[in-house]
Amino acid sequence: MSFENPDDPFSVFNTITNTSNTYDAYNTYDTIPNTIPNTNTIPNTISNTNTNITNTPITNTKISCVTTYQHTRHLAVTPLSTTYIPLTLTPPSKTYPFKLDTFQLLAINAIERNESVLVSAHTSSGKTLVAEHAIHTCISNNQRVIYTSPIKALSNQKYRELLEKFNDVGLMTGDVTLNPSSSCIVMTTEILRNMLYKGSEILREVKYIIFDEIHYMKDKERGVVWEESIVLLPCSVRMVFLSATVPNALQFAEWITYIHQQTTHVIYTDKRPTPLIHYIAPLGEKGMTKVCYNVDCDSDSKGVGYEGDIASKGVIDSKVCDYKGDIDSKVCDYKGDIDSKVCDYKGDIDTGSSY
Repeated sequence: MSFENPDDPFSVFNTITNTSNTYDAYNTYDTIPNTIPNTNTIPNTISNTNTNITNTPITNTKISCVTTYQHTRHLAVTPLSTTYIPLTLTPPSKTYPFKLDTFQLLAINAIERNESVLVSAHTSSGKTLVAEHAIHTCISNNQRVIYTSPIKALSNQKYRELLEKFNDVGLMTGDVTLNPSSSCIVMTTEILRNMLYKGSEILREVKYIIFDEIHYMKDKERGVVWEESIVLLPCSVRMVFLSATVPNALQFAEWITYIHQQTTHVIYTDKRPTPLIHYIAPLGEKGMTKVCYNVDCDSDSKGVGYEGDIASKGVIDSKVCDYKGDIDSKVCDYKGDIDSKVCDYKGDIDTGSSY
């Protein structure tokens, strides 16, 4: 058997299955016929403007739970035949040296109940802890777990981080394979998809698969990799989805429940432990002016311009940079708290500079 392009997984897949239009069917969504009669009468549908997929019926799922906590919202989508048992905020089986947030407790309880969960939370809010608890649970039960990431660099970083906490960790990317027999394997999503194509024996032993940065699924070029990986997974596998932004999280959970017939939790928190502080740097002017929200900024900007938990002693003045010329490689030189002038350098402004 010869392949037109052995480096292209779609070419290999098409040759084996003799379906030359497989790639087009995944990417040319406008050509998919709509055979659903009177779709307007179906109340439960997926409508994803990012991929132009519309009118896909979800008829065998139900929303069994909608619970709101402070800064956190929890929804559970279950198959119609499933009797839902509400999640609780009971302490997890593993003891942590700090107090867990509500969204972390809910997600961990879902994992300990052997259920899939989608966690949507801001950057640096603690999503990784949910993934680490899933890894801990699998290793403790002599099960295998796969951690997927969208890019090789992130896979390498996660491998190093997880190796410090769990000794039994491996890595599989297009460049390197380390400890492939480990209980926890970090890999790119493309590697997982290729393993599913080949029917790898590893997947028979996997209990959880963690999809980091699941919002990559909406990417027009690579999103099909995530779709195929999820669709081809055995129904016995549970999933943890992590993302900072999932605009259609409920529809996504309905889709997961629909194709795998398993309970899927959606846990969202709007709390931002690391606040965003915005500045305006007008062209042709010196200095930057801080943008304040929900508070009054006086002439000295005493206060951080943020309603949250940030300490007020780290005062940022309205002009934080007083410079002449361009941004040098050494932009700031300061000690301790941020002073009203943190930058003092000379040079010319390079329009290509960014920081």
